[in-house]
Amino acid sequence: MRNEVLRRVLKALAWLLAVLLLAPVIAFAAYDLIEFQPHRAEIQRLIDEAAPAEKSPPAVLRQVVHAAHPDATSSLSGSAVRLLRVRLDFASDTRTLHRQMKETLWWALVTLHCSEQEQSTLYLSLSYMGNDTYGFSKAAPALVGVPLADVSLEQAARLVAVTRAPSSYLRNPERWARASEVLLARAKALPPQ
Repeated sequence: MRNEVLRRVLKALAWLLAVLLLAPVIAFAAYDLIEFQPHRAEIQRLIDEAAPAEKSPPAVLRQVVHAAHPDATSSLSGSAVRLLRVRLDFASDTRTLHRQMKETLWWALVTLHCSEQEQSTLYLSLSYMGNDTYGFSKAAPALVGVPLADVSLEQAARLVAVTRAPSSYLRNPERWARASEVLLARAKALPPQ
């Protein structure tokens, strides 16, 4: 009798454990289908419409981006998620915890569905560069005087630095130069990409 009760309790605990383990996986899959997949075509369109130099950036730009985002996969996908959420117009959610939960789920889904190259393309093509300009390719001629494909390491550092505070840096060139120098020093310390 006692063994029978113990067996039933263990069976109930096994079912409970299975439900507790499967519920998050099922919820994540449902969120993917309901919230992310309807936007997948638009995300792909944004990647496809990116300039060639943003799809395949010069090595010096990749090196500086890596210096700015040392943990490239999580940091770059986090930046891509924030830029996507603004572009796809869901950034209006002011409830902080709710917004952070959504960004965490989107980060996991972008990491799951987009390659590191696609995440990089989204970052390079959607970044706000100041003066109503989005994307490194459009900003490079205006900010550093050359097309994105021809930037030097120093020019790449200036471009990546400006994404941190475009309005502030463009109004204060000394501050922008200091931020660029810090980023350039980090990039020079890295092995070439």
